[in-house]
Amino acid sequence: MIGLDFQNQSSQTDTYLRSLGYSCIESVYEKISDVKKNYRQKLQRIEDQNTELSLLLDRLESIKKEHDLLITTRHSPSEEASFLQEKGFNSYELLDNSIQEITRVINEQGRNQQSYHFNDRLNALTANNALIYILQCEKVGHDRVRENAIDANENLRKYIREYGIFLKHEIITKFNYMHTVDDEKDPFLYSQDLEIRLQELLSFSRFSYVFECINGAEMIEDFHQKFLEFHRTLSSKMEEYKNPSKIKELRNQVIIAQALTCVDRFCANIFSGNGFAALYRQYQGEIHKECRIAYKTVLDHISKGDYANADMALSDIQDKPLNPRDKAQIQNDLHCSLNKLMKDTKSIANWLDGKIEREDNRSQITEIKENIEKIRTACNKHMIMKLLDEDTQTSLQKFDNEINEILSRIILKGLHSIEAFMDADSFSEAEHGMETLSKVQRELAGYCISSDVTKKSDELRESLDQIVTKILERSDFEDVNKYSINSPKDLLAKLKMVASHGSARFTQAHNSMVGKIRQTFSLAIDQVHKAPLNERSLKIRSLNYALCFLPKDLQTQFKLQIDELSKLIIDEETAYRQDLERSFTNINEDEHAITRLGVLAEKYSKHDMHDLLKTLREQCLKQLHMYRMNIQKFFDEQNVQSAIDTIKKILKYEESVGYYISEIKEVCNNVRDLTIKQISNCCDTLGNLYSIEQIHVIEKAFSDM
Repeated sequence: MIGLDFQNQSSQTDTYLRSLGYSCIESVYEKISDVKKNYRQKLQRIEDQNTELSLLLDRLESIKKEHDLLITTRHSPSEEASFLQEKGFNSYELLDNSIQEITRVINEQGRNQQSYHFNDRLNALTANNALIYILQCEKVGHDRVRENAIDANENLRKYIREYGIFLKHEIITKFNYMHTVDDEKDPFLYSQDLEIRLQELLSFSRFSYVFECINGAEMIEDFHQKFLEFHRTLSSKMEEYKNPSKIKELRNQVIIAQALTCVDRFCANIFSGNGFAALYRQYQGEIHKECRIAYKTVLDHISKGDYANADMALSDIQDKPLNPRDKAQIQNDLHCSLNKLMKDTKSIANWLDGKIEREDNRSQITEIKENIEKIRTACNKHMIMKLLDEDTQTSLQKFDNEINEILSRIILKGLHSIEAFMDADSFSEAEHGMETLSKVQRELAGYCISSDVTKKSDELRESLDQIVTKILERSDFEDVNKYSINSPKDLLAKLKMVASHGSARFTQAHNSMVGKIRQTFSLAIDQVHKAPLNERSLKIRSLNYALCFLPKDLQTQFKLQIDELSKLIIDEETAYRQDLERSFTNINEDEHAITRLGVLAEKYSKHDMHDLLKTLREQCLKQLHMYRMNIQKFFDEQNVQSAIDTIKKILKYEESVGYYISEIKEVCNNVRDLTIKQISNCCDTLGNLYSIEQIHVIEKAFSDM
């Protein structure tokens, strides 16, 4: 019971580890060690950066001191300027600005105490699972595990907290950049980045441990208040600027509102539909009343991915004065929309990797087709292509080939997976996968064009059509002794499963294989009948063992036949033994019984009945040894006639079974020596005839002779 509990606990632990992406506890140790090593490396890198900045600051301070010394020693301005230029600065102000900037960087790093450099998004799910798992590890009784878990918990929480600081800084920086407009700044530059960061922050609320580490609730509340306050300020300014004399200022505020529409999703509950997008729509009409409908139509079509109608709307407004900001807005929307569409399409396609042959992906396939058509439409529209930058145009033109390569790779991978199912006799998965993938290929005709995919599909379909023949050819079920190596049970179960779904080809394969196994097993049972008696038990054991590798219905059928055969063999063996026992019952009185032993020995030898032959041999030798002792006794008692009668029986044994029992020859030789000795004694007695006084001794010697 203790062993079972331990086994269950071990199994639960292994399952838990696997759910978090670890195969064993050693992998956790290794991961903790890697995190520590990475932490130390990054910490060292930051220290090196600080050292480098400090050295640079010391150098600049030294230059400043030398410059100040030149001033105090009344050197000419030209000498001061030459000194600064030698050191790489055109003016004292540039030197002072460099010192202030480096000082600011060092102080900011000191305030933030950031040990990590983040260049990618935090995988919150993994981090949350890691915290949960580490907390569980802290409860483990193993000291080393607990200590490592505590260290890992501290390091991971520090990492997450610093990422929260980094994320907050990113949001504030991008927001501060976006809420001012001048000739050098484009507020739309970070619009998408800000939205991504805000959505990332919101997404952390699904992961309680990570959310707690970064003070997510407080951070979200602060940003809500900040954005709401700025929204009110912006709304007031726009209302203030809503007059012809301040149209430029209003335009700038409208641009800011448009750029900050990316905040609306984040503040959906706060704004209740009256966010920056609402501000933008409200005041946009005040700026471009004559183009409002057309521009809105263009933007609306772009947002919906309706590039054909967007191109038509652009054609309608191309002769009207297009404000640079409006043009930039349309260009940005087009750029973002098309790049997002290409990225999303590739993401959907890549999402199908490993699933395309197993699941019903009709909605994803339909979306991919629709997106490809939209991108092809955009490529063929002159007005749209004219507004796009060169990189986006190139991306659009390359997209067809790229998506074709992605889909071809994924479909080929799915085909190889189906091939692996077929090789592993997973027929149900193989047939289902082939049906699913065939539908996908039909759906994507004209979008995924690859000769490799076509060739591999044709090969697999041909293999699937010939699978019954191949299964029967490679499945060697003609030798029941090999069933333990190549079990029919699993193969038949797989065939039966896929046949139950209505597959005619696998129904045929299942029935053919069952018939072949029935024939093989029946033949094996018949061979047991014909086998020598001593081999039958072994063959029956082999048949019973082979039964374990058959389905239940076949086991039941053949088990009855084997049991009947076993009983028949036992009865036959019993009859043989009883016959042998009866043969020895009257062996001393009946010479014919000895002759019959020869018949039995011949039969046992001919039919390889080794056990019975052994028993017969043992009984014969036992009887002969008894005769041998009786002969000695008869000679000692001078009962020559009884000795002679016994010798005749021994000779009869030699005649009947001597061929099968080699030891009888030795017994006969022994009896012969004994007889010769007895005759020699009689001859010696007759040789001393004249010295014998007692006449009855002489008579006895003659009689014995």
